[in-house]
Amino acid sequence: MDISRLPPDMSKLAKNIKDTAPLMKDIAGMFLHRTEKKWEIRGEGRAYQGVKWPPLAESTVKVKKTKTGKRRGKEHILQDEGLMHAALTSKIGNTDAKIFFLPPEGRKYFKHHFGTEHIPARPVLDVTKEDEKALDKELDRFIKESWRSI
Repeated sequence: MDISRLPPDMSKLAKNIKDTAPLMKDIAGMFLHRTEKKWEIRGEGRAYQGVKWPPLAESTVKVKKTKTGKRRGKEHILQDEGLMHAALTSKIGNTDAKIFFLPPEGRKYFKHHFGTEHIPARPVLDVTKEDEKALDKELDRFIKESWRSI
């Protein structure tokens, strides 16, 4: 876009909005936080933002029990040793923000997100209506701050 034809205030706003890396950093942080919150609540078997994960299969519950009868790992769904959670990260650029699982382990975690023949889908990286509203608020905040700085 050729911003030289814009009115002076609009030209300044367009220049301020060119550096969107701070916005992408805020968006990535927001989605990481929201993903962790969804994971925690859904992992307890409760619904969050309209989504509830299927409970653990009886066979999985049996595998998680030790010889003493106590359950190994956390009681939460998709939480045992914490490896999947630890692989969750973000990457930001000037025009994008990505939330993903670190490779190579990250590839195997998508089976939980999408499900397989034997594993029910338990979406971890889903975007809900509430997430979209939070994103809209973040974009509004960024534009207002950019406008104020001209």
